[in-house]
Amino acid sequence: MSEIDALQVFCDPSLGDGAKAAVADWSKRKGKVEILKTTDLVSASEQLLAGEGDLLACSAEWVLENPISGLTMVGTLPRKEPTLVMVSDDKLEYLPKGAIIVTDVELCQRQLIRARADLDIHTVAEIVEKNDLQLPKGNSNIDLAKWLEDLRERNIINGFVISRSLFSASNIKSRRHTLGLQRGEAARQRFLPPPWQGYTLLFARPGFPTDLIQEDLDYPSLLSFQLESRILRDIDAEILPFIGIHTSLRQIGTVLRELDNEDDLHLSDGLIDSYGKPLNTKPRVELMIELLNRDGSVSISVERVAPEENASEEAVRLLLTFNDLLEISTMEHEASPRTGAASGAMLNLKE
Repeated sequence: MSEIDALQVFCDPSLGDGAKAAVADWSKRKGKVEILKTTDLVSASEQLLAGEGDLLACSAEWVLENPISGLTMVGTLPRKEPTLVMVSDDKLEYLPKGAIIVTDVELCQRQLIRARADLDIHTVAEIVEKNDLQLPKGNSNIDLAKWLEDLRERNIINGFVISRSLFSASNIKSRRHTLGLQRGEAARQRFLPPPWQGYTLLFARPGFPTDLIQEDLDYPSLLSFQLESRILRDIDAEILPFIGIHTSLRQIGTVLRELDNEDDLHLSDGLIDSYGKPLNTKPRVELMIELLNRDGSVSISVERVAPEENASEEAVRLLLTFNDLLEISTMEHEASPRTGAASGAMLNLKE
């Protein structure tokens, strides 16, 4: 703690991953939270262990790619909206035929093609090579987002997809369109987000007095992160780039209204009685996972809604069902008198 007893929290604004914004929101709510800006969270973690500062805030994505040793995760701040956004003049449905969209997220590439097979999807590297361009001089995610916006304004591309947090951090003023979960809108294409989106994790040195921040931590976000991590821990690393996933703790009334709009009797079963009333009013855990092939023409998905107290068991059931479906959809089928001629796998993840 500093001389004025403010909590000092390290974060890297250049990542544009929402951690800095989450800490800033925390500071507005609580006061006495000071942001220590850094461009190297690994070095910041070493400073923290050496006694400088109090906490380190980072996205779940960052820490999973950059494991840090010696620090303890003490909780999560409220989760930001996990869905990605497309920066473009029009919604996905109204883009011109053959519109050029840039995204490095392979899952999103497949989802976009599923929604609009005519779209011309490129990675950043591909658009650079195709147009003989130079990447921005800065190496931050914010620099890259602003560079993509410049390409869009120059009509080199029609749009690009980034996280909602990066859009906000980049201060882009153009229109953005949510690639959302489309709850209650079964007719629209759904875009489950990639793994570990929207979480801001807090790390501290061992022995940090967590009672100082306990009331500021967000339990629903922590539960969601734990469930998502539990599911993804048993997903093969080779298919992880093609996985969409979402977990959340939600009020029962909201869940039932959306299921009613979708006429989803299967998921409603077990939530309501014979009169259509909720069996109880406790919050429910919502779990969704999806896997797409390269052109988005084939997918497998599993959804569960369960009482909060059964969350861990339901995550395991979802994973078992998903793996069963994956095995069935990727197996070759031999010829037989009952099923007919031999056929290839229904789902090919690489072609």
